Amino acid sequence: MRDRFITWGHHEGQRRLYSFELEPEDARITRRAVPAADSSEDFLQTVLTAWKQQNPVGWPAGTEVDQTGLLASGTMVPEGVELEDKLLAASAERDWPFEVVSARLRRQFGDELTELGDVIKGLEAFDEVVFERLKGAWAKVQQELTNKVLRYEHTHGLKRTSDELFRRMKELRRGKDREVRAESRGAKRELEEKLATVEGRLAATVSAKQKQDPRALFNDLKALQQELKQAKLAGPDRRALRKRLDKLFKAAKAEIDASGADAGHLSQQRARLEHRLKGLEGAIKRMRHSVDRNEKDIFYENKRVERAGNQLAAQLGAAKLEMLRGRVSGKQAKLDDMLATEADLRKKLDKLVAREAKALAKKEAREAERAAARPVASSDGKPVNLRQRRGVVHPRTVADLAAVVALYEAGDEPQGPPLQRTAAQRSEPTGKPPRAQAGERTQARSRGPRVPRQLIRDVATSVVLVEAPELPDPDLETEVAEAPVREAAE
Repeated sequence: MRDRFITWGHHEGQRRLYSFELEPEDARITRRAVPAADSSEDFLQTVLTAWKQQNPVGWPAGTEVDQTGLLASGTMVPEGVELEDKLLAASAERDWPFEVVSARLRRQFGDELTELGDVIKGLEAFDEVVFERLKGAWAKVQQELTNKVLRYEHTHGLKRTSDELFRRMKELRRGKDREVRAESRGAKRELEEKLATVEGRLAATVSAKQKQDPRALFNDLKALQQELKQAKLAGPDRRALRKRLDKLFKAAKAEIDASGADAGHLSQQRARLEHRLKGLEGAIKRMRHSVDRNEKDIFYENKRVERAGNQLAAQLGAAKLEMLRGRVSGKQAKLDDMLATEADLRKKLDKLVAREAKALAKKEAREAERAAARPVASSDGKPVNLRQRRGVVHPRTVADLAAVVALYEAGDEPQGPPLQRTAAQRSEPTGKPPRAQAGERTQARSRGPRVPRQLIRDVATSVVLVEAPELPDPDLETEVAEAPVREAAE
C-alpha cells in the first residue's frame, strides 16, 4: 500500500504529470499538476527516486497545488482530468481510508506508550500493575497488526518505544526477584520441614512401626497443597516442592489402597448413596402413581366426550384431554430422567460395594499381619520377646533348685519315687542306641538320693513358666544357664 503516486494525465488536450500525496494524520490529499513543458519521463523518474530515498522533491515553477479531503465515496482526480493509469487511482481510493485508520491507531498507541513511559521513569521499584498495563498496550498493537488494520510500517516506532520500556521494567524486576528469592527460601524451608514430618509418618505407617490412618496423612497433604498454592515462592522452588508433594500423594494413595484404610470412608459413601437411592425410589413410585392416575383420567374423559350431548361439552372435554395429555407427557419425561438417574446410581453403588469389600479384605489382612509381628505382652503389660527370654529363671525357681542340690549334698533319702528309671524299665527296647553300659549306669545312679515327685513337679512347672507369656516383673528375674539347671535336676 502506497501513500503517494505520480502518473500521466490529459487536461484540455495537454499531456501533463499529476501527483497525489496522502496526509494520513489529517486525512487529506495534496494534488499537484506539473506544467506540460516540464513534464517528461526524466522528471517522473527523478520524483520516484526522491520519494524512494525520502528526499524532498524540487517541483518546477508553475506547478499547480491544491488539497482535498479523503472521501469515502467519490474520486480524488481533479475535474476535467483524465488519468492514463486509472487502476492506480482506483487502488488508492480503495486503500487510503485504511491508511488513515492505521495512522490514527499508531498515534493512539504512541500516546499510550508515551504516557506509560512517563510513569515508568518515575518508578523506583518494580510495579506489577504498571507492567501489566505495558503488556496490555503491546498486546493491542499486536492484535491490530494481526487483523491487518495497523500497517507493519507503522509499528516500527511503537516497537522501539515498547522495547525500551520493557527493558526498564526488567531491570526493576531483577531487584524484586532477589527479594522474592530470599523470601522464597524461607517459605520453602518451612514447607520442606512439614513435608519431611509427613514423609516420616508415612514411612512409619508403611513399615508398620506406627499405627496411623493413611487417610489422615492424605488430608494433611491436601492442607499442605493449599498452603503451597498460597505461599510466595519462586518458580524453581515451587516446582521442586510440587514434585515432592506429588510423590507423597502417590505414596499415600498407594498405602491407602494397600491397607484398606479407606474402608470406613467407602462405607460412609455407600450409606449416603443407599439413602439417596431409597429417596429416589420413593419419588419414582409417587411419580408412577401420578402418571397412572392421569392416564385413568384421560380414559374416563374420553368416555365423557363420547357421551357428550352437545358441541360445547365435547369442546370442553377435548380441551381437558389436551391438558391431561400434556401433563402426562411432562411427568413421563421426568420419570424417564429419574429412572436413568436410578440406573446410574445403582451402577455406582455396585462399584462402591466392590471397592468397600476389597478395602475391608486388605484392612483385615494388614491387621492380621501386624498382630503376627506384634511382641507378646507380659503380666505387667510390657511387650516380651520369648526368644530373648530363654534361660531366664525366676528367683523362686532358683531357691527350689538350691533345695534339690542341698538334698544331694546331705545324702538324705526322702520318701518318693526314684528319679532314675529302674533296671526293668531300662531293659525295655526304645529304638535308641544306649549311651553307656546298662549295668554301669544303674550302679552309678543307684547310689544317688531319691527326690520327692512333688518337688520335681514344682521345679519343672517353674521352669516351664519361664518360657510362658505370663511372666512376673522382668526386673526381678535372674539369668541362669540351662546346663546347670539340668545337672541340678538330675
